[in-house]
Amino acid sequence: MINHSINLSESQVGWWIVNYQQKVLLPLPNNKIPFGLYEELNLNITMPNVVHHIGYKDESPVYLVQASESDVESNEGEFVGLRQVLYQQPDMFEYVARACQVNLFLLTHKYCGQCGQEMDL
Repeated sequence: MINHSINLSESQVGWWIVNYQQKVLLPLPNNKIPFGLYEELNLNITMPNVVHHIGYKDESPVYLVQASESDVESNEGEFVGLRQVLYQQPDMFEYVARACQVNLFLLTHKYCGQCGQEMDL
């Protein structure tokens, strides 16, 4: 089950999939999906107001963080495509693919198809 728009607390622990346009942040030096207490990860991204809980891996929550273009620019070379995640961290591929799907849905379904009002998730 996906829980949308959860207020981010720096004390949240989990897997952090930072996604921008079908690319995922694999921060240096280990090029892996970040895991741990958010405030201790020191990710070089804009602190999001909300995150999306997309599942559990080994009983730890997995969160989608929607990145901005400036986040990509400040982490040049660390945002990679899905195929690279498949080779570098195959156990996380299922979650990364889900994060990319959810992110695409959120970006392309901002407005109600029937009435045109902005949707709130």
